[in-house]
Amino acid sequence: MKIALLKGRDYAKAAALQQACKNTDMCLFLASVEKHEYIPDEEVQSGHSGDEDEEDWPPPNMNGEHEIEWALTGLFDEDGQKLRSEHSIDEESIVQANAFADREPDDQKEKWAGNEGGGSELWYRCSV
Repeated sequence: MKIALLKGRDYAKAAALQQACKNTDMCLFLASVEKHEYIPDEEVQSGHSGDEDEEDWPPPNMNGEHEIEWALTGLFDEDGQKLRSEHSIDEESIVQANAFADREPDDQKEKWAGNEGGGSELWYRCSV
């Protein structure tokens, strides 16, 4: 992943950021981000997406807790040199609120564990 390979608006935005960084003696990095979400069976059946701002969410349940993990799956310099792989990040590090709220997951897997219930795992991926 490197700036020269971006297209259209992505390239224009990155080129403007690149110039601003050069003018202020800063560095510009590109990254691949992944959101991994585990939704317990109870939530899957209720249709709850987990993106709502409800104070009592997630509800306590016997099938586990609603979990969300964020990671940088790749960090690159302007020339495409990979600097880092698989680095966990906190949700507070994500500037855009509900970053994947309007997207379908890139991958989805349902888990079943017999009487213990199960749930779904969702993966969302993008480049930033």
